[in-house]
Amino acid sequence: MSNQGFNEGPLTYLAAAQIAANLLVTLTATAGSVGLCGASGFPVGVSTDLIANAAYGAFQPMKGRILVTASASITAGNFVKAAANGQVAPEASAATRTAFTIGQAETGASQNGTFWMVCLG
Repeated sequence: MSNQGFNEGPLTYLAAAQIAANLLVTLTATAGSVGLCGASGFPVGVSTDLIANAAYGAFQPMKGRILVTASASITAGNFVKAAANGQVAPEASAATRTAFTIGQAETGASQNGTFWMVCLG
């Protein structure tokens, strides 16, 4: 069976704007480029380092355990979703999964802090 079309390692994309580390990104209308994921958006990866505008960078796929930035206080065990500016927020009812849920917090964080999230697939 071919593994063509699947990528287990970092994904390489062109940044449509400067992207700080540990933020969610989503594909843009320009093929091969990403921008910050918006609230309740569909993230395709997370930045691992600061990536300059119009530069290529490595992004971790939305698989397994990833380090992300909280937009609000998050408690371990909360279901989480994409928030504005590439950050991650707890679901409205942190114990209830919705169509926008992207993962579950493995650790907690305060606003603008980083935490470990397990992606739900």
